[in-house]
This record gives sequence, structure tokens and C-alpha cells, in this order.
Amino acid sequence: MTAAFPFSAIVGQTDMKRAMILTAIEPGLGGVLVFGDRGTGKSTAVRALAALLPPIRMVGAAPSMPKPSRTAPTGPRPRAPRSAPAPPRSSICRSA
Repeated sequence: MTAAFPFSAIVGQTDMKRAMILTAIEPGLGGVLVFGDRGTGKSTAVRALAALLPPIRMVGAAPSMPKPSRTAPTGPRPRAPRSAPAPPRSSICRSA
């Protein structure tokens, strides 16, 4: 795969770049919806920022946190006693 376009080389789109940077700094913001006309550099900007971010730790198949436990519509189901839990399988993922 080729190297991503440098994020610092993107000209204009200051609101979009600011929103993307703030979301990278503070994930609690919930993300950014990037939209616009064709050819405005949306995908280029997202790929450029993703190339700057560190790899994330994945637990199982979830990129940020374990899947929430599911409960029955009538409430939580009783849990059977179990031995010591196995550690979750984790891996490092680099965004493409």
C-alpha cells in the first residue's frame, strides 16, 4: 500500500481538520461525520490522520472495548459459577 498523503499538507477544510483532530485527542466526543461534495478530500484527510495515530489495542473483535453483555428481555440471567476467567485475546491493529 502507498504512503498516506501528509495531513499537514491538506489545504483548507479547517473546520473538518479541527473536528478530526479534536476527536483523535478526545474520543469521548463521539466521532465526526465527514461529508461534502465529491473531490473535496474527505477520504484523503481521514486516511492522512489515521496514518498519524498510534496502533490501537483490540480485545477480541472489538476495536475499542469488549462487547457489552446481552441480557434477556426479562432481566439478567443467572450466571453459573466458573473458574478463573481466561485472559481476553488481544492484538494490535494498525488502521489501513
